Formats: sequence, C-alpha cells, structure tokens
Amino acid sequence: MLIRAVSREVCNRETSPSLVIPPLLETFLIRIRSSSWFSTVNRDVTKRQRRVESDFALLVEKVSSMAGRPHKGDRVLLQTRPHPEVARLVETRQRDAGVSSLSQYIADVLALHVGRRELSVELGSCEQPLIEHIPAVQASACAVERPLLQTRPFRVVWEDIHRMQFEAGVSSVSRYTADVLARHVGRPDLVLEFMRDKSLPQQEELPLAM
Repeated sequence: MLIRAVSREVCNRETSPSLVIPPLLETFLIRIRSSSWFSTVNRDVTKRQRRVESDFALLVEKVSSMAGRPHKGDRVLLQTRPHPEVARLVETRQRDAGVSSLSQYIADVLALHVGRRELSVELGSCEQPLIEHIPAVQASACAVERPLLQTRPFRVVWEDIHRMQFEAGVSSVSRYTADVLARHVGRPDLVLEFMRDKSLPQQEELPLAM
C-alpha cells in the first residue's frame, strides 16, 4: 500500500507541477525517489508491466493464428460397428497419422470418402493409400462381436453419407460406414455390403446394431 501511495504521489507531482504538496511530504518523496529502494521497486513494476504486455502480445498472435484453422462447426453423431480387426487397423492408422483422436480420424476419412477434402481437418487433403489386402485370419471365420465406434462428422458429410448409403442399397448407415472403413484399411474380405467383392468368402457376423 505504501509503495502504491508513494508512486502515485510522485506521478502526480510529475504530471501536475502546479499540485501543492506540503514541504515535509515533498522532502520525503524526493528522498524516496532518489533512494535505491524506489529504483528497485520501479524497476520491478516496469518488468511486470513488460511481462504482461509480452504475454498479451503472444495471446493475440495465438488467437490470430487460430483464425485460419477450420472450425469444428455443426457436427452430427454417427455410430458404426466395424469388424474388430478393422477397428484395430483404424486405430493403428490414426496413431501413425498423428491425428488427435479416433473420432476425428474417422470423420476425416468420411469427409474424403464423400469428396469433401476441405472438411478433412487433420488427415489432410489426400486420403492415406490403402494398405495391401491382408488375408482373413481363422478367428474372423466365426461370429464376432463388433466394437462400437463413434464419430462426429460435419453435418454436410453426415448427409452425404446417408445419401450414398441409400443410393448404394446398403441396409444401414452404420453398416455402410463399417464397410468404408474396412476398404480404407485394405480388408475388403471384411466388407459385408458396400461394393463387396463377390469372389471373396462371406464372413459370418452377428447382427449389426444400429
């Protein structure tokens, strides 16, 4: 409190020379201002002010740089139940691509699938090349329980997926998305409906939940 009062009085004296200050107080202020203590305090205040100004400048720069990034916008929940092997491969590719989450990776894959590259937020404008077909293992020949994966694509992507699923005659959007992911990771043998290769053996599956 004393530091603030002294600093305020000194500033008032400098900015308003006509300000009347009692002689005793003026002598006290002159001594305080000429002392090393006041210089140290003033220097510390200046450092803190510069630090605040620097932090504010960095904040403005960060906000400005974020302005060019695509906003997540209006998104809609989409759920799918791919084959466990497909889910595992999708998770591996998401980690290898450095995408922040599995949900975002799937949303980007779907955006690229429907031809909306500008809505692929992290995966980039070009979809990763499909890996070579991996023969199905023995375990996939029996009924399996499919894991639930969730994503939130942009609404326009969500609408395109529904339209393409209907046009392709696939039984559900969940099944369509699962088949898109199976083809994406190079496992056409695990595709059940969408553009299924009839020459590949049909895998037995449990009923697909919506």
